[in-house]
Amino acid sequence: MKTRIKPFAMATSGFIFLLIAGCYPIHDESNCEDEVLSSKKSLDGENRATLTLRSCGSTTPASKIIRLQKIDPENTNNQGHGERIYITTAEGDLPFHWEGNLLRIEAPETGQHIFLSKGKWGNTDIAYFR
Repeated sequence: MKTRIKPFAMATSGFIFLLIAGCYPIHDESNCEDEVLSSKKSLDGENRATLTLRSCGSTTPASKIIRLQKIDPENTNNQGHGERIYITTAEGDLPFHWEGNLLRIEAPETGQHIFLSKGKWGNTDIAYFR
């Protein structure tokens, strides 16, 4: 018995894939640009938090990404890299600051425009407030 895939099912699944791939703010596409908005060293000078604005074209909303990384004293140009700990497509500022080993981010921890929010990174605690 032959099995036929209905054209509608194929078209629907293809559309859903394109919708997810095109709207997901952390995909790594060659047409994306990251602009460093701010970067702050932890008080002990061992870690850096960096806020970047990621733009991937007019069909995808821009996203703000906060990354954490260990500071490598031998590499002075390592700003903007590191592990992603917070991603949002929400409008507005995204202030953050260090309090000892605690990184405080002035943003909601969950919500419609939040795609990632970690509460811990290594020995660094992460707190969200409004």
